Amino acid sequence: MVGSTMGTRDELERLQRLLVTTGVRPLVDRVVDPAGVPDALRDLADGRVRGKVVVTGWSDRG
Repeated sequence: MVGSTMGTRDELERLQRLLVTTGVRPLVDRVVDPAGVPDALRDLADGRVRGKVVVTGWSDRG
């Protein structure tokens, strides 16, 4: 559901245990650096993304 919250910490931990025990892994559509985010968001909005979009290279250090 777009715009929904992640859920509680307990729910996240339960999900993590489920993924570990079943071996289920998320489908990654693509990996982009911050410069690729605008194109990835457009593709997401247009329904052209079939899995997760992973953004690499973010840093919280100035």
